[in-house]
Amino acid sequence: MASSSSRATVTRVRGRWARFRSKQEDYTVEIGLAAGLFIAGIFVGYSGLATSSKFALGVLFAVFEILVIFLRAITRRINDLARDYLTVIPRDRLSPVLYQHLDLQRTTLLERAKRLADHHLCELAKHEMYAELIGLTDIVTAVYAGGQKGRIWAISSVNIEDFDDEPLAEAYLGATRKAMRESVTVCRLFLLDHRQERDRQVAALLRKHDEALGGPSVSDDAGVKWLSKTEIPRSDQFQDFALFADDVLVTQSMSGDLAELGFDAIRVNRASDTFKRLWENSQAQRISELPGGR
Repeated sequence: MASSSSRATVTRVRGRWARFRSKQEDYTVEIGLAAGLFIAGIFVGYSGLATSSKFALGVLFAVFEILVIFLRAITRRINDLARDYLTVIPRDRLSPVLYQHLDLQRTTLLERAKRLADHHLCELAKHEMYAELIGLTDIVTAVYAGGQKGRIWAISSVNIEDFDDEPLAEAYLGATRKAMRESVTVCRLFLLDHRQERDRQVAALLRKHDEALGGPSVSDDAGVKWLSKTEIPRSDQFQDFALFADDVLVTQSMSGDLAELGFDAIRVNRASDTFKRLWENSQAQRISELPGGR
């Protein structure tokens, strides 16, 4: 436990330092210029020049400093825009087909980012969903591990058996396994109908998730639980989502064909409340209590 706590502390420090370094700006030129002009102003003040000449030089120094600061601010803003929006793909070192392929990927990603910025929501095709889940898991692990927001909550109720056919299934389990090792709290709740409760395939699938999250040794507030749909209201029986660091929500439609990625505060808070209510339901049980797993 001590080594795990140390790793979590180091991870938090690294994440905070990276965020600080990314936000800080270099004002060395401005500070140096102000100091130089201040010293020059002192020399001018004690010089034998006429008062009008001293005043003119003072105004000139002030105008010069304002211009430099203004130009530096514009340059800094241009650099920010270039970094955020104009990152250049090395076209001259790529084949034409590969460049066009990567450029299309960039355009698609920017369009998705714009939809999220404008609407706080965008659709995902089923084959995209697990890639997003893995990426978001990695982000929470890298940035929030060990902290108050370092948690991932998920409820699965739609097409649970399809997980075995998902090409990214093992990568997803690997990402959640790493997250748990790095002190991210991962909770996964499966909502099962009467047939699934006695299905050995479903039991084996849930056991995979349970083992990835620590198995029987996991703490009471993490790991895998299951809950019978007969024990909850119909409005909760098809909840299917993953909530990352109380900030980003990925939901799957009842048909299982589409998902949505978003960060709308109302939807996020509703998902958080729903998860807490179902996870803390007195009928929610660990995998060892699953009939089909015996």
